[in-house]
Amino acid sequence: MLPVAERPARTDLAGPTVSLPRARLGALRDTSTAALAYAHREAYAPYFARLAAHDDARAALRRLITHLDADLDGSERLALWQALWSCWQRLSPAERAPVACCLDGRHAATLAPLDQPWNDAALVEHLATSTQPVAAQAAFVPVLLAHHGLDALGRPQDHPPGLVLLAVRAALHDSAPRRDATCIAMLQAAVLAAAEAQATLLPQGLALLFELALQAADETTATAVLAELLLHGHARTLRADRVRAWLDGTAFTDDADAARPLLLAPALQGRWLQPAEWVKPAVREALRQALQRPAVRQRLDELGAQCGPAGGPVATVAAAGSPPAPGEPLQALRALDSAWSLIDQGGDAVPALRPLMTPDLLAGPTLGALWRASARCHAAQDDAEGRALALAQARRYEGGPALRAALAAALPECASLPVPSFSADWRDEQPYWQQLHCHEDPRWQRLAAFQLATLYTDGLLEPRPPRQCQDLARAHGLWTALVAEARYAPLATRALRQPAQTLLRPALRQHAGSDYLWIDCPGAQAVTIVFSCIATHHTFAEVATLRGRLPGQHLMFVRCPNKNWYCDDAWDRVHALLHDRVQARFAPDQVTCWYGSMGGHGALKAALAFGWRAIVFNPQTDLDLWAAFRPRERALLWAAERQARLTELPLVAWERAPLYLACGAATADREALSVVIAQLRRCRHASAIIEKFDDTNHAGLMNRIAGGAVPPLLARITQRLQLVAGAVPTDGAQVLDGDAAQAAFWDRLDAARALKVEVQLRDGRLWWQPSQACGTRP
Repeated sequence: MLPVAERPARTDLAGPTVSLPRARLGALRDTSTAALAYAHREAYAPYFARLAAHDDARAALRRLITHLDADLDGSERLALWQALWSCWQRLSPAERAPVACCLDGRHAATLAPLDQPWNDAALVEHLATSTQPVAAQAAFVPVLLAHHGLDALGRPQDHPPGLVLLAVRAALHDSAPRRDATCIAMLQAAVLAAAEAQATLLPQGLALLFELALQAADETTATAVLAELLLHGHARTLRADRVRAWLDGTAFTDDADAARPLLLAPALQGRWLQPAEWVKPAVREALRQALQRPAVRQRLDELGAQCGPAGGPVATVAAAGSPPAPGEPLQALRALDSAWSLIDQGGDAVPALRPLMTPDLLAGPTLGALWRASARCHAAQDDAEGRALALAQARRYEGGPALRAALAAALPECASLPVPSFSADWRDEQPYWQQLHCHEDPRWQRLAAFQLATLYTDGLLEPRPPRQCQDLARAHGLWTALVAEARYAPLATRALRQPAQTLLRPALRQHAGSDYLWIDCPGAQAVTIVFSCIATHHTFAEVATLRGRLPGQHLMFVRCPNKNWYCDDAWDRVHALLHDRVQARFAPDQVTCWYGSMGGHGALKAALAFGWRAIVFNPQTDLDLWAAFRPRERALLWAAERQARLTELPLVAWERAPLYLACGAATADREALSVVIAQLRRCRHASAIIEKFDDTNHAGLMNRIAGGAVPPLLARITQRLQLVAGAVPTDGAQVLDGDAAQAAFWDRLDAARALKVEVQLRDGRLWWQPSQACGTRP
């Protein structure tokens, strides 16, 4: 077995013997055929059934296991387990063992019970508990129970207690809409029956009773159950968001306008919301000092009365003043609670709270609620423009049909204007705002200009649009005009000071209708090209991170507004741009392509196309594989007609492009690396540095492995990759001759959870050594 955290000795990869599971795993990959490819424009349930019927049950099982961590709905997950069980049943224990070891054995324990009958109660409960995260489990459990004809809620006494609680948890996973009294009574009876049948489940049962009390808007019971859990050290059984909803009262109202959420940005929310600590008087008093509204204080006081004394000095809270530092969430809570008090008195909290009203401090639902309250205040003052502006701002953070309808109702009725019809897609309403910008009333001209400037800057008008756009030149003209308008001047001034205008816009260049950024480095003879990822597809990634921090490198930034992984027409445009602006000017060894995920896919694709260096982290290498893990982008991934699989590029492309690839431990990223390794196995000449990290978070891997600033790391990797790509093997490299030794090397590299190696293939001979010079963390 390969060590996980330490660099391997040479014998780890070069030893003459290979354990059976690892060796056979490599053989499994060789059996893959077109029938075992990842699902492409095919519903997952029939895809899984097709795999289950494949002649090679081992190879089919290996492909199915990949999807255990995929993002599937309940029916799809049921079909997956049925297919896994079918393949498992067809194999002997000796045949199952090597497959269970795949992906460093992370699913071995989950697969082991599949030797039981499909309808065995123990297997059903095992499958119900094996699904993570919680949202996936909540979607899967009802489907699994229905498939087996089990009524765990209606007849809890006939089912395993653990399975009953899973069914209740699934029924409560979505906290809205509020359940009726009959449903709540049924769920309560099921919880009590399960806890009575198995006393060890009492803490989990109490946590569910707490949520049911919230569903019933029963503050007294909810507080009593919460106190009981805190006193006995079972706070971890509670869902923190439900405890917060108890405290701020949002759990007890169905009126969105009456809600007063105490929901901070995620970075702050986790630090203040620690219910396990609320059993301590000092912690409760600190929270009480920050929260002044009577109803919130009353809940804390009642909780304290039931928890009783628990020692510890009373904590102090810093006085509220300027915007709180990230390490001071109680100050943010104090300011937010004061804002709600002002709103309860009929005031508008936005002007006083404006310095805090950013997604870095307050969560989207909180920002939306504050702006909606501001809109009501403006409406009471007959300020139509202020009301519409506030609703437009609320929509940026919440969206949804209700806010769209409210905004449309607040806009002017005019025969020359179309009836406003808004949606999540900005393209549907852009023509309306453009026409409103020509309205004779200056109020609506200003509002339309603000909406268009926001759209051209942020690329959206409400959260999670299917596409985004950015047009910084047009945004600049609109913001500049709005600076002269008193109501909009603070917003416009702030927008003009943002990096989008001060840094990106001056660097914009055009090529055949597409734009890119170019930042010159005087005297430089090389260029680094940065490819936008899914989060920045409409703009440019890491501009501020790299600008002026990569000596000797020009900087070029490209993007993919189509959000289609640089495929089809998007790739044609990027390819033409790189051909004209880079290939014509720089030698191959002077060009580096960098970024991760979708940007890593684009960077590696470009490097392979032109023979340049690629420095990538967690890149997608097969879009059909990634589609299983990203259902929101599945349609875009499956829509790609060309360049969707990097394996479609000729082998010579892989042989001429020096590669550094950092890979995390998440299943999709490990499988994507396996695609690369399969290609390198076939090469007679190649240069690669592959570093695998025990890090399951897909995004931002480069920042975590840098151990400091990213630009110096990029410079070190570039320098080392130039050396590895040299004509002769590097000093200290160990040669592996013969197909068996090389196959064992690739098998071990593919199977390891964490490992860092340099690989040089020269005329079919393989040299390797540990990667120690790139400067990434151990």
